[in-house]
Parts: sequence; structure tokens; C-alpha cells
Amino acid sequence: MFKIGIIGSGNMGQALIQGWLGKDYDLAVFSPRHGIEIANKFQIQSMNLSDLAHWSNILVLAFLPQQLSLISSEIESIVNPDQTIISVLGDVTLKQLKNAFKNNNNIIRTLPNTNIAVNEGEIAYIACETIDEQKLTDAKRLLSDLGLTLLLSEDQFPAFSAVAGSAPAIVAKFAESLVLAAVKNGLSRNDSVKIINQLILGTIKNSKENQISFNDLIYQICTPGGSTIRGIKSLEKNRFTGDVMDSIDEIIQ
Repeated sequence: MFKIGIIGSGNMGQALIQGWLGKDYDLAVFSPRHGIEIANKFQIQSMNLSDLAHWSNILVLAFLPQQLSLISSEIESIVNPDQTIISVLGDVTLKQLKNAFKNNNNIIRTLPNTNIAVNEGEIAYIACETIDEQKLTDAKRLLSDLGLTLLLSEDQFPAFSAVAGSAPAIVAKFAESLVLAAVKNGLSRNDSVKIINQLILGTIKNSKENQISFNDLIYQICTPGGSTIRGIKSLEKNRFTGDVMDSIDEIIQ
């Protein structure tokens, strides 16, 4: 059984716990302020930092990136070469992780989004070239439990982070705009939320299961001279596509 020790109890740490709950894994968490609270919430173990580092065979770094030096200095002598280290520390590179844990070659840098909490996340990953093959296979299995995994080069991580990590907020903003439009035209907010939730789920499922591109879906729905194409024209008149692309550019910067 994998013994997964998670350092950090913020949004990403909790999303990881939720995604792995119910799997055949032993989970424990360390957080100086909220560790016991989070452990009780999810019915997992809470440990202090040194005990967690001793106990885990897979150690997940899910704290604030600026805390790397402090935390690694406390546990570097405890972490052994046979353990696997999985980082979700945003912009922290493989080189920085390797410098923080010089005695360990089994290091994987990942970028997940918070949809991993419901096992529908997207996770970019890259591993040290020296990683043990079996440990990489095991780690990929763990990550696959959380959603779609993609092996990317580190120079692709910023674009992935913007699209997969930040764009859920853009999707949520678009969904809320549709809810407001429905309310404006007479539907209750409760009904509007139900409609838009199902609309988004159904659209994605239709595209994925029937292998229809988003562009082809647009043409399927837009009848010639109909109301839908007039709505699309209004969006493009107001730079909808350009605005979305610009927002991603802003996030990457």
C-alpha cells in the first residue's frame, strides 16, 4: 500500500486528499495550523513534519512555494533516496527541487488543477531523468487517479498552468454570465444554475464521447440565418475570442 504524506492543507492539498480518498492508499497530512482539523474532516492521519517524512513512501509537497527552503531544511536529512517526492509547487522547477533534496533522485514536478478533487483534473508532470522506472510508474498511477495526465517539458508548464490551472475560473465566469442572462430573461437563479451546470456537462460529454470538435458543435447548433448565429456574431463583434486569448496571455505573463 502506498503511504502518501501530504505537506500542506490549502486548497490544493485538500483537493489531493479528496481525489485519493476511497482509493487503497494510506493518507496522512502535516500542517502546522490546520493539520488536525483537516485530518478529522477527511478521516485521515495527522502527523508532525518529521514523523510524516519518516512514515511516507510518497511525499507530496503542497505548501506555499516560498516555504520550500524552510521545509526542505527540516526534512532533507530524513527523506531517504528510496522515497518518491511529488511537488505541486507552481513555479518551482525540477532544478530547484533537486537542489532542495540533493539525496533524492525520485522527484516529480506536477501542475494539477483543483478539479482533481472530483477525479476530473488535469495534471502536467515531468520527472527527473534519474528517477527509478518503477517509482515513476507508481506515481503516474497515483496521478491518473486524479484525472488526465500529460507529460510536458518545463517550458510548456506556463501555458498549461494558464489554460488548465487558471482557466477554470474563466469557465466559471462565463457560466455565471450565462446564469445572469437567464435570470435577466425571467428564470429563477436556482433553475438557471441547474440549467447551466447541465449545459456545460452535456456539451463537454457530447464533444468528448462523440469526438466532435468544439468548432463543429457550433456549426451543428447554428442553423443558417437563425438566432444562435446572431448570438455568436454578437460575441465576436465584441471580441469574445480575442478577449479570452488576451486573458490567457495576461495569466502567462
